[in-house]
Amino acid sequence: MANASAKKASAARSAAASTYRPLVVGINIVHFLIRLYQYHISGSTTLTTTSLAIHVLLLVLTGIAYRGILDDYAASATSTSKITGSGSSSSNSSCSNSNSSKNKLAGGASLDLLGLIVVIQYGSALFSDTFYWLLGILPLWG
Repeated sequence: MANASAKKASAARSAAASTYRPLVVGINIVHFLIRLYQYHISGSTTLTTTSLAIHVLLLVLTGIAYRGILDDYAASATSTSKITGSGSSSSNSSCSNSNSSKNKLAGGASLDLLGLIVVIQYGSALFSDTFYWLLGILPLWG
């Protein structure tokens, strides 16, 4: 039984990796190319320490989010506990919403973190460096 759940977790992790790896790599490559183009246009030959530290931090956070997404997919594949209603009566109007909560998107807070990182990366690259201030909400992140 434990072997079967390990196989399910491995299969789910592999499926999630095949879905999210190209996405994460593509997001980071395009961001890098945008930044490279901006440095070329501005004529700047040096990268400030602060800018470099923020780019490294964003890459590390992207890796953490990616690992968290894979872990959440593996955990959701092996999870056997389903959301159950408090009663068997079908007259409860909230029972129609319980079906949609069973089909929630795997990835959880890590997927939200990846979305925030993408907003910070592209917002700071295309609009203003003030998007880096969004990193300040990470300690409040669930």
